[in-house]
Formats: sequence, C-alpha cells, structure tokens
Amino acid sequence: MKTRTLLLISLFLLIFLMSVIYGCSTRYGALTVATTKNIDINMREFEKVEEGVVGESKKPIIIIIPTGNPSIEDAIDEALQKAGGDIMQNVVIYYKWFYFPWVYGYYKFEIKGDVWKLKEKSTSMLTENKLKDAQLVLKAVSRDGNIELIEVESSLKDL
Repeated sequence: MKTRTLLLISLFLLIFLMSVIYGCSTRYGALTVATTKNIDINMREFEKVEEGVVGESKKPIIIIIPTGNPSIEDAIDEALQKAGGDIMQNVVIYYKWFYFPWVYGYYKFEIKGDVWKLKEKSTSMLTENKLKDAQLVLKAVSRDGNIELIEVESSLKDL
C-alpha cells in the first residue's frame, strides 16, 4: 500500500513539475526594416538612436482563458517609443508563451532590433560656408499686372 501511494505521489509530482516548466520560444521571423509610422524613407537621412532595443506585446492567460492576442505592431510601437525613434533595422521577431495549468500563463511577441530616428533638414542645420556657396535663381514673371518670382534653379535643395 505504501509503495503504491508513494508511486502515485511521485507520478503526480512529475506531471506537476513538467507542467510548471511548460513554455516555448520560437523565432517567428526577421525583417530588414520595420516601422508602424507613415514615413517616406526615400532620400532621407537617419541617425542610429540605440542598438538591441526590445519591445513586447503580452497577453495573459487566466486559469484557462486567454485575454486576447498579442500584436507584432504593438511590440514594434513599444520598441520605437522606448528609444524615441522612427524605424527599426535588423529586426528579429520571437513568439513566446508560458503556461502554468489552472493558474497563469501568457502569450507574447518580442521584437528586438536597432532603432533609427529621422534627421530633420532645416536651414538652421546648414553651416555658414554652405550658405555662402548656395545659389538661388529666380525669374520675374508678369501676370495680370502682378509680378511673381518663380524659382528656376536652386542648389539649396541639395544641402
């Protein structure tokens, strides 16, 4: 009788311990560039803000009821907000979950990558030498008795 009880208790503990460690992490994918913002990246300059930034979107499981689905978009938003950037580069996406039966668990997306910020171009960023070398050619055109200045050529756009 003692042996049988001891065997049942051991079996129960083994199953219980296996369920406690029940969890998984999967590499979901990799992206060269990722953002959730509407940014025209053509001919724009960016500066690196931070490397290896991590963002996550996590939803708990209470008893056996999931409270929602995690979102890759929310994870990217969190990473961008943490570093104060506009786009991410070299992004790796992980899907992770953990479950302790009848108690607690979670599902989550974890995003890791380098965050970059858009450099704003303005005349205040121009050096005095660049402004001296800049050229602006205007043409005066008369329309309905009014004179309008029309830009013909400018080297300011290239600065």
